[in-house]
Amino acid sequence: ASGVLAAWLPEVSPPPPPPSSSSSSAAAAAAAKRNTSLPSASSSSSFTPLSALRLLTATPQATRLLICVVLSGAAAQGLSDTIAQFLQQRLDFGARDQALLLAVAGGGGLLAQAVVLPLLLSWQVVAGEAGLLRVGLAASFLEHSLLVFSKTKAAALSAVGVGALGGLAFPAASALAADSGRSEEQGAVQGALSAARSGAAAVGPLAFGGIYFFSQRRWLPSSSSSPSPSPSSSSSSFFAGAPFVFGALLLLSALVLAMRIEGGGAGGAGLVAGRVSSSGEEERTRENNGGGDEEEAAPLMTTQRESES
Repeated sequence: ASGVLAAWLPEVSPPPPPPSSSSSSAAAAAAAKRNTSLPSASSSSSFTPLSALRLLTATPQATRLLICVVLSGAAAQGLSDTIAQFLQQRLDFGARDQALLLAVAGGGGLLAQAVVLPLLLSWQVVAGEAGLLRVGLAASFLEHSLLVFSKTKAAALSAVGVGALGGLAFPAASALAADSGRSEEQGAVQGALSAARSGAAAVGPLAFGGIYFFSQRRWLPSSSSSPSPSPSSSSSSFFAGAPFVFGALLLLSALVLAMRIEGGGAGGAGLVAGRVSSSGEEERTRENNGGGDEEEAAPLMTTQRESES
C-alpha cells in the first residue's frame, strides 16, 4: 500500500495559482502579524534545560511528581534488564518461557491501554490523571513484590501481567506536568520530565545489576573442597529476589508521594494551584471589557435616538 501510494503521488506538488491583489495584501498582513508574534532570539537563547528543570521543582506538588517519575523509571528499567536472568536462575525459564514472558508483557500493556484505561475513566474508578498515576505505581509495586515470592512459572507470568498496568503511570504524570505550566512552557516541561525519566532509566539497571551481583555466591572466594555451584542453580544465590525488593521499596516511596499529588480531575485544577495561563487571563479580560463596553453603549445609543427625535 505504501509503494502504491508513493507511485501515485506526484514528485513535485503543482504551483499554487497566482494570488489576486486583495488576497496578496491579506497574506502579507497575516505574515507580518506572524513575524511580530514570534519570540525574539534573545528570549529563546536564554532558555536552558536547567531552567526547564526548575519548572518541575517550582512547587512541592511538581517536585513530588518529578520524584515519582524518577523512582518509577529506575525501577521499571531495572526490572526489564534483570528479570530474564532472575527467572532463568530461580524458575529455570527456557527460550519458550522467555517468549511467553514477552507475549504476556506486550499483550498486557495493549490490554491495559485499550480496555482497562477506558473502563477506569468511564466508570470513574479513579480521579483523573492523579488517580491513574497511583494505579500505575501500585501495579508496578505489586509486580515487584509478587516476583520476589514467585515459586512457579505461572505465578511469575501473572506478576508480569499485573505489572502491565504500570504503563499507565508515565502518561498520567506527563498529563499532570503539562497541566502544571503555562501554555508556552508545556514543551519545556515535557522535555524536562522525559529527560529526568531517561536519566533514571540509565541508573536503574546499574543499581539492580549491582544488587543482583552481590546477592550471588559466585563472587565469593570459592574453597577447593566445595564444588562451585552452577550459575543457573538457585543454590548459587543468597537471595535472588533482592533487586526486586529494592524496586518495590522505590515504588512504595513513589506511591506514598503520589498520594499527596492532586490535579487532573474533572475541573482540571493542575499541579500549581491558582496558576493560569496568560492567554486565558487575556481572554477573560477581553470578555469582561467587551461586556462592559456593550452595557455602556446601550444607554448611549438610546440617548442619541431621543435627542434626534
